[in-house]
Amino acid sequence: SPLVSRLRVSKDADADAEQLPQAPPKVWESDSDKRSDVLRKRKEFMLMEARKKYMEKQKQKSGSESTTAPS
Repeated sequence: SPLVSRLRVSKDADADAEQLPQAPPKVWESDSDKRSDVLRKRKEFMLMEARKKYMEKQKQKSGSESTTAPS
């Protein structure tokens, strides 16, 4: 997706699911370059969190479908 490529996040969701980085600090920097860097890191973190939750939900969904399949 364009968001993944723009934010330089790994496209391998399974590898990222286990290794979420620590959330960046919520501070207001005086330098605009530092602010943009912190904002970019927060966006990457939020995207990785959302992907992890989505992948977990998909695993649960696929697991429940295989156990409730009619015979």
